[in-house]
Amino acid sequence: MNPAQKQFSLNRAASRKQFPIGFIEGHMFKASIKGAVLSVLLLFSGWPAKAHEAEGLNPGLVRNAGFEDCQGNMPSGWETWTPRAELAPEFGTERKTSRSGTACCFIRCRSFEQMGAWQQRCSGIEAGGTYRFTGYFRTEGIKSAQESVWIKLAWLDAAGHDLAKDYVTHFTPQENWVRAEDEIPAPTNAVAVRLELGLQWCAGTVWWDDIHVERGTSITPRVLRVSTSSLRAPSPGSPEKNLKFYAEKIDLAGKERADVVCLGEAINYVSTRLHPSDVAESIPGPSTAILGEAAQRNHLWVVTSLYERDGNRLYNTGVLIDREGRLAGRYRKTHLPEAEVLNGVTPGSEYPVFQTDFGTVGIQICWDNFFPEVARNLALQGAEIIFTPIWGDPREDSYDWDIVARARAIDNAVHFVAAIYAPDRSLIVDPGGHILADTKGRETLATAVINLDTRRQVSWLSVGSLGEWKRIYPKERRPSTYVPLIQEMIPQSGRLTKELDLKRPANLSAPPLARTASTILFTWDCWLLDGVASYDILRDGTLIGTTRSLSYTATNLPANTSGCFTVRAKTSQGATVGESEPLEAATKPAGRVFNVKEFGAKGDGVTKDIAAIQKAIKACTPGGTVLFPAGTYLIDHLELKGDITVELPVGATLQFLDKGKGDYPTVSATLPGPDGDVPVRRRALITAVRASNITLTGGGTINGNGASWWPQPKDFRPCLLEFIQCTNVFVQGISLDDPPGWNTHPLCVDNAVFSEVKFRKMSTAPGTNGDGLDPDSCWDVLIVGCVFANQDDSIAIKSGKTTATQPKRQRPCENIVIRDCRFDATLAPGAHPLGFAIGSETCGGVRHVTLKNCEFKNAASIANLKANRDRAFATVEDVHIENCTYTNATFRDEPWNHAPIAVDLFYYDRVEGPGVAEPLALSTPIFRDIHFKNITIENIKGRFAYLCGLPEQPLRNLTFENVTGAAKQGFFGRNIEGIQIHKVEVRTKEGDSFEWINVKNRTER
Repeated sequence: MNPAQKQFSLNRAASRKQFPIGFIEGHMFKASIKGAVLSVLLLFSGWPAKAHEAEGLNPGLVRNAGFEDCQGNMPSGWETWTPRAELAPEFGTERKTSRSGTACCFIRCRSFEQMGAWQQRCSGIEAGGTYRFTGYFRTEGIKSAQESVWIKLAWLDAAGHDLAKDYVTHFTPQENWVRAEDEIPAPTNAVAVRLELGLQWCAGTVWWDDIHVERGTSITPRVLRVSTSSLRAPSPGSPEKNLKFYAEKIDLAGKERADVVCLGEAINYVSTRLHPSDVAESIPGPSTAILGEAAQRNHLWVVTSLYERDGNRLYNTGVLIDREGRLAGRYRKTHLPEAEVLNGVTPGSEYPVFQTDFGTVGIQICWDNFFPEVARNLALQGAEIIFTPIWGDPREDSYDWDIVARARAIDNAVHFVAAIYAPDRSLIVDPGGHILADTKGRETLATAVINLDTRRQVSWLSVGSLGEWKRIYPKERRPSTYVPLIQEMIPQSGRLTKELDLKRPANLSAPPLARTASTILFTWDCWLLDGVASYDILRDGTLIGTTRSLSYTATNLPANTSGCFTVRAKTSQGATVGESEPLEAATKPAGRVFNVKEFGAKGDGVTKDIAAIQKAIKACTPGGTVLFPAGTYLIDHLELKGDITVELPVGATLQFLDKGKGDYPTVSATLPGPDGDVPVRRRALITAVRASNITLTGGGTINGNGASWWPQPKDFRPCLLEFIQCTNVFVQGISLDDPPGWNTHPLCVDNAVFSEVKFRKMSTAPGTNGDGLDPDSCWDVLIVGCVFANQDDSIAIKSGKTTATQPKRQRPCENIVIRDCRFDATLAPGAHPLGFAIGSETCGGVRHVTLKNCEFKNAASIANLKANRDRAFATVEDVHIENCTYTNATFRDEPWNHAPIAVDLFYYDRVEGPGVAEPLALSTPIFRDIHFKNITIENIKGRFAYLCGLPEQPLRNLTFENVTGAAKQGFFGRNIEGIQIHKVEVRTKEGDSFEWINVKNRTER
């Protein structure tokens, strides 16, 4: 490289300071509170000021560059494009948003699938000339400009055919706008260019202004000579001998007029037969001084790796030495093989890139190369050459090593230079994957001339013509879909690696069952709740609601209409700290309405309305709605059918008659079970049997008048609401008050959602067995956002029980999710909620149960998992309880509920059994794989946790992680085989924090 070329390279390298090539990664711009100011999360220096001097003075090739010349709402000289008319976004012009004060154009997408672009054909292109694009854009409601905003130059021949296409890839934030600019050579036979300004895959708006294309400065190629080596220092060596050896080899590269030479890995350690800690040194230090002298006298750059000592840490560190002998860059190896781990080497955690006088370089070391994310990370930050000092490649066939090196170059559109010790081959590979030079397994140097500005244009399916991969891949990446790549893979962690990702709403979902003609239920997760005060819910970029929960029901939506929904996590100051992926969801069609008053119901609280209501239900056509206007409707037993919606709005109450003043028939059914059919007989005030697609919605109330039934025996008192052998059941927003017995009992139901339902005991009349919601032999049940101020178990997961007269088992209960619920004794006069339970009827088994993000206040327990030897065939497994808070200053522990966390296989067992084993039988209860995580407990009235298995069948595989708090008494465990205690802190008033009896394989951290 001659001096003129080197000076040009220096200037050009300076001019290329820019965003990382993967610009606007995931989320770069967010709308401000007023939706008018962009918040830029990453700031980088832009192009030199001189590149902007001509703007405004030379309009260039673009007509109506400022969009001030408009005919109606359309700017002259521009046209719109969309792939299909049904996907067309809104196009138009505005003055109030303009950057220049005259006008600007915009594209507004209302939903995710919409897309389109402003286009203009610019003539006067000189074949082979270089052209500079400059322009400005701003966004609102767009999460990822990388994925959604595009600027493309489509080069055209004389016939108007596409020759090649180039993305503009340089971006710099400036006040409220983003400046986009690039210099791109035109193909040799181009006569025109079609300018495209586009928007896709979002619900938001982009504004464009001051768009110019004009002749730029011809690009002088950055040509340089690169050398790599397969040279191993003679053995036995020492750090001093090694550095003398490699300094001589740098002189050989200088004789070959190299601009940069890459040496092998750990050159102060190889061949020494010493420990890395014996050779490690500070950087800069003695080795970099020797390398610097050699680099200076040969006027070249040097890349290699050294063992570095920094305090008590050892690193395998890549170093970059410049032409003047100075340390210009340092990279610490991030991926360590076992040999280095056992030697006490510490991994690095960053992927820096370095500016040189010829371009931008990145360094990776040996084992890093086995992880393609390292090279991609460097390329996204602008690396044009990746240097890889490497010890050796374990693959037997050298062709395999070629494939890896070539793939790194091709995937990232970079030159790839590897220095590996012989007999493996050091390589220099161009961005097309071609091997330009290699050492052929000998201890020698290999040198190649490369041009960093070579445009490798090939036919790409993506752009439909010739294009450059180095411009295509960074633009068409979709980093928002790559969340699994940054997740930890250790079971039970599931945490993202960056704090902003931890606070980002994840797993946004809208269950199809949980929708009506005007509402949609949404749920999501947030791995790190600290610092998140609320969540905004947006539809097509417009705010529709705010919540502090991890679920939300959007209301007043148009029927049979889809929208693009997102959720933003906000701080208490209103700043956005994370945003979910967009989710497309649609409301159901609106069916015919059957008003019960039109069938004779009075709703006056005096007239018995059951006959009129039942007549309306019978008349309701599939997909229709039975509507109860405001009023009080007196009824006794109500039978529902399938394919209907029952709407009970605020102000409407179904009031059941006193005991003895109505008809409450018994329903018989036959349930499937592993031992054959199981007959059941049930009584309930509202029943649905073998029906599908039932929705019960609204803000109204159903009152069971339970006080009139007490103190009758529990087997005599009916449930308030019972679904038997039904599918697709959705109950939303209703208050279910004062049941005679259990409140709601889904029995052998498939696919049910209970959302924002209130289960309350409003009467203070004494009574028992007033369970809230008891899914029994059910599959796929979601319970979300519900309130439990009931009496007895709030939620009890069941699967029947065997008796002498009923020896057959019911089917298992499985796939139950409970989330975002509140268990609170202060919310109803007669409430005494016991919290969440599994059992005690579990003969069919219970598995795959999750309870998370729930609050317990003056409830008896968070989780009470219970059975005994008489509860035969009880197998409970795969239960997860996480992200819960518990405070209790009211209720004491009881024999049926020993602690906020209780797993008890001696539930109500009166015999002396905890220490005496009985013979194992097929029917012996099994409780295993039960996990508690992120739970706080304040229980001044009782014990912290109580775990008791059978001596012949211990509890197995229990985990407690980040479970903390205070209680009167501590953590008790007995008859357990396998328990992990991690970050569990128990403060007690009485006794020890932990008491263990017959517990095996206990690990504590």
